Parts: sequence; C-alpha cells; structure tokens
Amino acid sequence: MSFELPEYDQAFTKFLYTSANALARAQNPLLADIPEETTESGGSSVVDTRADELLDLPSEQVGFEIGWEQDDVLQGNFEALLLQLDSASGELGQKLMEMLIKTLGAVTDSTENVVDAEGSPPTFELIYEMLDKIEYSLDDDDELQMPSLLMHPDMVKKLPTPTPDQDAAIKELKQRKREELLAKRRRRRLS
Repeated sequence: MSFELPEYDQAFTKFLYTSANALARAQNPLLADIPEETTESGGSSVVDTRADELLDLPSEQVGFEIGWEQDDVLQGNFEALLLQLDSASGELGQKLMEMLIKTLGAVTDSTENVVDAEGSPPTFELIYEMLDKIEYSLDDDDELQMPSLLMHPDMVKKLPTPTPDQDAAIKELKQRKREELLAKRRRRRLS
C-alpha cells in the first residue's frame, strides 16, 4: 500500500516550477526585463492588425522536464537536484524565448510593423526606420520609455558606430516621439 501525500507533491511541483522560472529569468536579461503575471488559467490574446483584422494568439503551455535519481533523494543529495534545476531552467528559458520571438514575429507581421534588411548588414537608416515605426510610451515622469532591441549576437557585432549627426538624428526622433505622446495625452484629457 502506497503512502500518498498530494499536498507535498503539489508543493514540491510548485517549488520546482517557481525555482526553474526564477533561474530562467535571472539567466536571460530579456526575460528578466519582462514583467511577470500569474493567472489561474491561460487565455488567448487578440491583436488588431492594420488591415482591420484580428490576430488571435492562443495561449501556449511551456514546461520542462526534470528528474532526480531515487538514490539522490534517499541520500538527501540536494546538489543533484540543483544541477537538475539548472538544466531545467535552461530548457525553460529557451522555450520561453522561442515563444516570445514567435509571438513578436506574428504581431509585427500582422501589424505590418516590419523593416526588411533583405539580408544586408544593419545600417543607420535601417535602425532609424525601425525606431521610427515603434510605438513608445512614457513613464510616470513623462520620460520616453526606450524599447529593447532583440538582435542575434552576430548582428550586434555588425552595428555601425553612429556619427555625431546620426546621434543628433536619434535624439530628435526621441524628442518628436515624446512630444507626440504628450500631445495625445493632452487631447484625451480635453475630450
């Protein structure tokens, strides 16, 4: 006859997920910057496209596999568990990044917010066009929230060093975007 303790199983499962998720986020700067929200059940998201269509983004389950040898459990070998958690967090982080990139690709394609480099290395003009297409927001102090740019490490190495004129153009773009957002906010308050 087995001795079952479902409360302990549930608590241990929650501990494993919470630990692997925290490690995955700590090991990936992009995931660490994304606010986390816990819900009881997943729901899909819907995005308005530029063609007045709706893009349905169904929820996806993301998980990982973990195993702890019975002998390690019986001997209380927590180092083995920590190694398994580290491996599981790597798997979870990779799956979360794949899902993020897939979702961002679907949204940017549907909203036509895409800049195609056509296989060329990044140029200042291309980066400026990307930054100009992005929808920005303001923080609590009415300062422009700058976006995170997601690029392959090989692409980052090819980024050109901006000239003083290009730096000035980016500064002007940021100022224009901030003023546009402030103007929208004032119009909403007057309505």
